[in-house]
Amino acid sequence: MKIAVIQARPGIGDVLVFLPYIHLIAKNKKSKVYLFTKKRTVAHELLKYDPYVEEVIYLDREPNKINFNLIKDMKIRGIETAYIMHFGFRYIFLCLLSRVRKINFYGIFRKKVSITKFIHYKTAKWLSISDPIINPHLHWNITSENKKQIVIGIGGSGFNKKWPIENYAELISLINNFDPKYKILIAGGPGETNEFEILSGKYNLKNLINLCNFNIPQAINAILGSKIYVGNDTGFMHVCGSLSIKTFGIFGDTPSDYCSYNKKIIPIMPSGYSQVNFNDNALNLIQPSQIFKEIKEYI
Repeated sequence: MKIAVIQARPGIGDVLVFLPYIHLIAKNKKSKVYLFTKKRTVAHELLKYDPYVEEVIYLDREPNKINFNLIKDMKIRGIETAYIMHFGFRYIFLCLLSRVRKINFYGIFRKKVSITKFIHYKTAKWLSISDPIINPHLHWNITSENKKQIVIGIGGSGFNKKWPIENYAELISLINNFDPKYKILIAGGPGETNEFEILSGKYNLKNLINLCNFNIPQAINAILGSKIYVGNDTGFMHVCGSLSIKTFGIFGDTPSDYCSYNKKIIPIMPSGYSQVNFNDNALNLIQPSQIFKEIKEYI
């Protein structure tokens, strides 16, 4: 059976949120899947060792030919069944034009739903499983070993996700005072290089390793076996959680239930908050001392 999964959300975190359900579909149907997704997910690097993904095909490799390429790609691969992890009619229509026999989809009309809860519900319905058991896991080709290092995630796809750099400086100082033998891996994208320089220069912090210019395979190889991750709600948070690293995500303005699919990811929210949603604008209410108190027993 040739199976396609269409997951067009664009982030690294997005593809990792859906990955346990992609695995569940592949295991249930006893067939690898063809994953159609966006280039920004860098899924071809993240999933290069995944035994359940036959191939990653980027929908937007040619922005002006998305519809044409999807039909062509599905026909060439002989896709028989599709799972569309989105609302709307567009991908349903394209699958029909591709002569896909069985099309599973969210719904034609968009609804406001929890991303993590709804994919759980739909996968259960698609596979006729009453309560799916998922195992978030990023397959990699290197066996991890315990290392005395902590990953600090300073990156973020939007300013509203980013805890202030001065707070990270204070948190790292607390960690160094508690145990100066830890290596501190600063994880972010090229845009966070300046913030790494602020931490190492202005705040004169030691034991820092800059991952901001690493590509995805290099970064994963570096963080494997780390003691914990603590940082923004960003792709590295999901990567670390999917590598079975104890992960603490800082939530002040994005939905805290976005990490509920993975028990390794623990949301840190402002004191008094039971959950956080968009536009709560509460990152400034989370203090370094609060975070250090929550992670101290794990370092």
